[in-house]
Amino acid sequence: MQREWVARREQERERDNRVQCAQCKGWARFFGGRERRVMTRHGELHFTRPYYHCPACRAGFAPLDQRLGLDGHATTPKVRAWLADLGSEAAFETAARRLATFTDVDLSESTAARITAEVGRRLRAEELEEAKRILKGEVVPRRTDWQPIRLYLSLDGTMMPLRDPWKRNGSLGALHCRYGECKAAVCYETKPDPRGKPVVARRQYTATLEPVETFEKLVAGLAYHCGSDQARELTVLADGLAYNWRIAAEYFPEALQILDFYHALDHLHQVARVCLTPVADAVAAVTPQAWVAARKEELLRDGVPAVLAALRALPAATTEAGECREDAIGYVERNAERMRYGTFLKAGYHIGSGVMEATCKKVVHPRLDQSGMHWNPKTADGVVALRANQLSHRPRKLRAYCHGWS
Repeated sequence: MQREWVARREQERERDNRVQCAQCKGWARFFGGRERRVMTRHGELHFTRPYYHCPACRAGFAPLDQRLGLDGHATTPKVRAWLADLGSEAAFETAARRLATFTDVDLSESTAARITAEVGRRLRAEELEEAKRILKGEVVPRRTDWQPIRLYLSLDGTMMPLRDPWKRNGSLGALHCRYGECKAAVCYETKPDPRGKPVVARRQYTATLEPVETFEKLVAGLAYHCGSDQARELTVLADGLAYNWRIAAEYFPEALQILDFYHALDHLHQVARVCLTPVADAVAAVTPQAWVAARKEELLRDGVPAVLAALRALPAATTEAGECREDAIGYVERNAERMRYGTFLKAGYHIGSGVMEATCKKVVHPRLDQSGMHWNPKTADGVVALRANQLSHRPRKLRAYCHGWS
């Protein structure tokens, strides 16, 4: 049926000796018949169509390709969208095999990798372009219909395996692997469950391996599409990384800032292990676990001053212990306003970044941090852009990024 349809499209117009060039509007001359092979959703299609050459701009083209919506690539936009979706979920070899299993589309692993990375690159480029327009104050159609009452924005980073420039044939030398940071953000709303406890209702993601300067623009775009400028309350919930709070202060100055409760406890556990463990048996001092438990209760009662006093009272038998204690004191002092956990809990706020931790485990690790993996950074960024999109409550349609390929 598809072949018959293509043949009829060709018969709709008589073959002309010349046609108007789509680029320069000059007259292109008939240059004979050219065979075209393209992988469609129904399998590989072979057909011959008239081909024309424009002497003015030296461009060659086939009018039938334009009428069929075909570009210079050997696959149709639908096949590319399928492959990008599958390639964001599983290894490229698995994506190609699954596509061949359920359709007549049989493509190679390398083709799956190239298409997936390119769709992700185009998706990322549009996200960044929209973010730049939003930051300039231009009107950009929102991607969601959210009208949030209390909107959370959570930021974090996670490590994933990367590689330096390398080719399988060894032409670029030996393989050198390393770890790099994938920065991620999630916007989410909550609703009360039957017991009145706030639970996540919906969420939108973004993630990138690009520098912080790129990440912050993606975060601004993500928040805008989720209605951050319309929300009655905006809350930024993150760990202690300095760039998280710089982004919050620069782009969301009206937002309430909350330091992840469990990240704060991790710092207290660290200083307690260093300062208390060496002397616990000698002087029958309190154990690190008991000391942290007491500080936890103080934090839940807005007792930051009490926590600071307890930190300053810690013994420092070594230089390392003294430095660790001073670092912890500085950490608590810098984040004191973000650690009013008793007040936050009474107002019904989340104080833990469990949603953000789940984001890293859901968006990044299942696809990009598995045994034996090492990624080209550009390919990895395209794949993580796709995963963040596909797992969001309101994903963008991938087919929009599958047209006009050369």
